Formats: sequence, C-alpha cells, structure tokens
Amino acid sequence: MADYSSAIQIVGLGGTGTNVIEAFIRNRAALMPLLQKEGIRISLLAIDVADHDIISLESAYKNLVEELKSKRISLDKIQLVAKSVKFPTPETMFEFIKNYP
Repeated sequence: MADYSSAIQIVGLGGTGTNVIEAFIRNRAALMPLLQKEGIRISLLAIDVADHDIISLESAYKNLVEELKSKRISLDKIQLVAKSVKFPTPETMFEFIKNYP
C-alpha cells in the first residue's frame, strides 16, 4: 500500500447521507482529480436502513472502480463501506455509530 499524507473521510448516515456519498462518487469532475493526486486517500462509510439506497450506492461505486481500472488509478485510493442496518429507534442508531470502529 502506498503512503498517504492526506485522508478524506466521509460518513453518511441515513438516506440523505448515503445519497450525498453517492453524489460524491458520481461527480467524476471533482473526484478524479483528487484520486489522481499523490498522497490522497478517500474513505467512505454509509449506514442506512433502506436497502435500495445502499444498493444504488454500491452500484455507483462498482462503476467507479471499473473506471479507475481503465485509467490505471490504484484501487486503494478510495474505499467504500456501505451497510444496511435496521434500528428499532433513532437512539439505537446513534449508539451504534458511537461504538462503530
């Protein structure tokens, strides 16, 4: 793995947060210049109760990975963790996030 001097970390909670991360991934005009720079790594975490939002995000990420391969950009420059988790109350979601590693 390469050395990274700058790490961008974006956490998206719920449908809106998941959609923001998806919009970030789909905005190639802003994202590709970041990924082409040396020393930059992007980590994305999305947690939502809606499976369809997570599936859409994962699809957008898969398309991004294919584009990165075609442009010979290292795949370790960006990482996505997307989870669909069911919570009985908003409070339990925030407790889960607080304890998420």
